[in-house]
Amino acid sequence: MTLVRGTLGSGGAAMVLCLAVGLGGCHVNVASSEAGEGAQACYAAMACPQPKNPCQRAYCVEEQCELYPVAQGSLPQALQTEGDCQRAFCDGNGKVVAMPASQDKPADDGNPCTEERCEGLSPVHKPTTAGSPCAGGSCNGAGQCVPWSGPILQPGAVSPPAP
Repeated sequence: MTLVRGTLGSGGAAMVLCLAVGLGGCHVNVASSEAGEGAQACYAAMACPQPKNPCQRAYCVEEQCELYPVAQGSLPQALQTEGDCQRAFCDGNGKVVAMPASQDKPADDGNPCTEERCEGLSPVHKPTTAGSPCAGGSCNGAGQCVPWSGPILQPGAVSPPAP
């Protein structure tokens, strides 16, 4: 592993670190002062405050706290938002990105005439098919339960109990 210090932009204002790992290429990382946290002197990695961004880590390099991106991959379950139809990942460049996760359905809204599902990155409560059974009636296809209105039932509806 090799650390290389350099500058970016005109005037060299942005300090960067480049972490070259074997044949794996190079990641450019802006120093903490460029991330709005202000430069901080350090003598050990533990002295550097960790950023709020879970896809970055602060390390002590040449007595200055510097930010590095974490490896590409999924964030721990504790950092995921349940029911948002997304799985959060680190992109390997210090940014959090979202990918669709259809199994991460929104919480049940309690309406028997809707079903919880994901459409891309968005949680939705879609109306069930007209005639789906619900307590005392059947769903109207618009997310509402309507009482039975007589002996003629909509397709799929359950007969009301005998008096």
